[in-house]
Amino acid sequence: MKINYKGQKSLHLYFLQNSIHFIQKFVPEMIPEIYLILAIVSLFLYISFKILQRDDTGNCFLKMICTGESVDPPLSTEQIHSILRNKFNPSIVNEKWDVIIIGSGLSGLTVARVLAAAGRKVLVLEQHDRAGGSCHTFKLDKYEFDVGQNYCFTIFLSFAFKFFNFLVRISGLHYVPNMYSGNEIYRICSAITDSQVDWQKMEEPFDTVIIGKRYYGRTTGDIIHFRNQLKSWFPDETDRIENYFDYVTKCLNVSLWWLIGAKVVPLFFIRLLSKFNFISFFTSLFKHFESNLLDVMKNYELSAEVRAVISYYFVNYGIPPNRASFFLHHLFHMDNGYYPIGGAPLFIASIIRSLQKFGGKVIVQADVQEIVFANGAVNGVKVKHGSFEYFIQTALVVSTAPIIKTFNELIPQSIAQNSVMFEIVNQLDSLESMPVGAFQAYIGLSGTQDDLRLPSNNYFWYKNNNPYEFDNYLSLSSSAAAEYNCPPQIFICFPSAKDPTWDERNPGISTCQLISLTNPAWFEEFRDKSKKKSLKRLNRDKYDELKHQIGESMLSQFLTLFPNLKSHITYVEFSTPLTQQYYMGNAHGEFYSLTQQIDRFKLKFWNELRCKTDLPGLYLSGQDVLFCGIGSVLYSGLITAGNILGRNLLQDLKEAYNKQMDHDRK
Repeated sequence: MKINYKGQKSLHLYFLQNSIHFIQKFVPEMIPEIYLILAIVSLFLYISFKILQRDDTGNCFLKMICTGESVDPPLSTEQIHSILRNKFNPSIVNEKWDVIIIGSGLSGLTVARVLAAAGRKVLVLEQHDRAGGSCHTFKLDKYEFDVGQNYCFTIFLSFAFKFFNFLVRISGLHYVPNMYSGNEIYRICSAITDSQVDWQKMEEPFDTVIIGKRYYGRTTGDIIHFRNQLKSWFPDETDRIENYFDYVTKCLNVSLWWLIGAKVVPLFFIRLLSKFNFISFFTSLFKHFESNLLDVMKNYELSAEVRAVISYYFVNYGIPPNRASFFLHHLFHMDNGYYPIGGAPLFIASIIRSLQKFGGKVIVQADVQEIVFANGAVNGVKVKHGSFEYFIQTALVVSTAPIIKTFNELIPQSIAQNSVMFEIVNQLDSLESMPVGAFQAYIGLSGTQDDLRLPSNNYFWYKNNNPYEFDNYLSLSSSAAAEYNCPPQIFICFPSAKDPTWDERNPGISTCQLISLTNPAWFEEFRDKSKKKSLKRLNRDKYDELKHQIGESMLSQFLTLFPNLKSHITYVEFSTPLTQQYYMGNAHGEFYSLTQQIDRFKLKFWNELRCKTDLPGLYLSGQDVLFCGIGSVLYSGLITAGNILGRNLLQDLKEAYNKQMDHDRK
């Protein structure tokens, strides 16, 4: 077995340099025994990362097209439909699979694509009738809509060393930032799709914030540009805005190595460092994560209006500013927005086609009921298809299902309760004081984008600038919420206007989607608990009445902003957290699985939420490993695959991209 050192030295040097800096800074105050502990820590981690380099697989990205210049013919509409709907066939039970992946969202497909290119035989199992997870689309009447979260947001993580030298842009699929040649996330998307997908930049301003009747248009630019825009909108608060963003910039400049390092350093060692609070000597990162966003803004005496504009994109991670992490919020800063030309179906189908080249399969209508263990290790999965159940054997399973569902439903409880992660997951779930769900409106319009003058950017409407308005609303009873008039926040977008090929597929029609925060508890009484999964609603008349009261109030507010569209509305449907719960498998029908609450980023939890579990043969990937959103699940997919293969996949991707670019220039 060879050892690959290339591209890894920076990781070792970074950690050793940090250790030396730590010793130089704190040596005068320490007793000699501490020196020995620190030396052992440094040496152990150095050796651990050396071990992680061992592999036989080679650079699998050299087998992918990473540059954005595809050599494959375009996929037809018929091919896309067929690829996304490859139904379960009992014959796959008799095949030998190296890896089975539960869930066909972006994280699962990223893991599958990389492992297949590395020579593993991979099977992806999807419970629904089409692949894609949160990125699949569906039709209501004749209108095509996206499922899951309909807004894309950004996380900015600038890692201080080359092992994780990238900008992490975390987005849902209504737009993705910085999709230009050479950007890290562009390389990832190009690699996993074999460069089949092009990207359309959204119009300016890419985000429009509306507070009451006051409009603020966010234009393309980094966090300094956003600061300058705020100063132009609020000239009387220039100094306070400047001071606040000086602090934000200072915090963002903190080394973020520990954010990922806490998940890849050997677990027992990171627990030891946490127990004796050694990590706080190296970084203030987790202290910033535990700071409350609203409290920090108040400390700088910003007005309520400025605070509301700064925090407008909190809906992207589903936690209002009075409960949100200060540091997390500013990691989610957005620079710009792009959308995949051809929409989500082309994006997902392109990944699957590239996976199929290496013998991988993505099968739908294959609902995993149980992860099977033998002698304490993974031995396969039980899959339900129709009224039959099948066992498919494998020694390695990657679950991208919500982590709460994985440990409470898919793993036998006698096994799950032996895992530390079981306790961690359920503790985190119990700490969430008020789950936040999604209430959505799907609107069909007659007329094209040009006919209706539809914008391709996004709108964030807020009733007022009171940060407590959201929790006040969510704490109401369901009957009081129905009488509240309109939820205090609505996200508005026109998906059909983002894709320049929309009219080719859907002539003469357009779509709009509205999303608001809601309390899943309001709809719990209508859930059919007699079945594990059911679209049946108890007391259907009362359910429909509540749903339409909330939905119609949102629609009414939407029409005050876009009155010209009233006569063009030909279709309206509303969805509640029960729909989210059914299709996404989230415990309460909330926005995401594990919420982005501050507790999640405390070391005792963050350390444990990692891709490799303490159950032999079981790995995790998806938003519960890092953060919510598309960028996050792409990177968590790479982290999981890299852990399985023992490779630095980001370095592999960079090397493959550079080699292919050099070849193209010749």
